[in-house]
Amino acid sequence: MGAHEMIRIEHEEVEGIIRLHGEYETIARIAEEERWNDLLARSGLTDEHLEQIRESSAYGPLLSALRGAKARGIDIDDDFPTLVTARQLDDADDLAAVLANRVASWTHKHGSRRIGATNLIAGLIPRATEVTDPDLGQALIERERAIEQRAIALAERAIEERANWIQHLGQVPSDPTRQAAWLANVATIAAYRERWNITGNTVIGNESNVDSIEQLGQRRRARVAARAAVRLVCGEIANETSDNPSVVNQVAEVSVTKVTGR
Repeated sequence: MGAHEMIRIEHEEVEGIIRLHGEYETIARIAEEERWNDLLARSGLTDEHLEQIRESSAYGPLLSALRGAKARGIDIDDDFPTLVTARQLDDADDLAAVLANRVASWTHKHGSRRIGATNLIAGLIPRATEVTDPDLGQALIERERAIEQRAIALAERAIEERANWIQHLGQVPSDPTRQAAWLANVATIAAYRERWNITGNTVIGNESNVDSIEQLGQRRRARVAARAAVRLVCGEIANETSDNPSVVNQVAEVSVTKVTGR
C-alpha cells in the first residue's frame, strides 16, 4: 500500500460517518441524559427497573430512540409512560432494549415524516433538540455539519465513479430542483451505507442483515430516500415524454421494489 493510499484511508477514518456519528451520539447523550432520565423516572418504572436500564448496553440506543421520537414530532413525554405500561416488563431479559424497540416501533407508526425531514441530519440521524449547554450545542452543530458534508461527498463520489448501487437509482435529473432533491436522497443512502458498512451492489443491503434497532430505523429512512430518488427520476421522464402517466407510475413502483426490496 502506497503512502498516498494510507493517508487517504486515515483521512476517511477521521472524517467518516461511523466516527462522526459516534461522536454525535456521545455528545447528545451527555447533553440530554438528564432530560431523558427525568422522563424515565416518571414513567412508572421501579427503581430496580431504572437501575437495570442504565446498566444495559441498550441504554444509549434507548436514549437515541427517545430523541428520534421527539425529532419525528411524537409527544414522547405523554406517550412513553403508555408504552412502558402497555405490556409486562418483569419477564424482559433487557428492559432498555425492549423499551427502545417499543419507542422505535411507535415512532415508525405514528411519527411525522414532514417534521422528521427537518430534524434528521443527512436525512438519517435524529437531531438533538433538548440541548441547553452552549458548548455541547456548538460541538453538536460542528459534527452535524461534518456529517452532512461527508454524506454529500460520498454521494458525489458514487456518482463520479458510477458505483453499481447508484445505477439502480436512475440518471441524475436534469431539472435543477429535481437534481438537488435527488442528490439529497442519494446522500442519505450513501451515509447509511458507510455507517453500516454496506458494500454490496444493492442500494441499502438486505434487511435480514440488520442487527440493531438503531440500524433498522436508519434503514427505513434510507429506504424512503431510495423510493424518493427513483420517483424523482421517473417523474422527470413522465414530464419529458408523452408516455401514459399510469404506465410511468407502474414502472416507478417496479423500480422502487427492486431498489428497496420491499
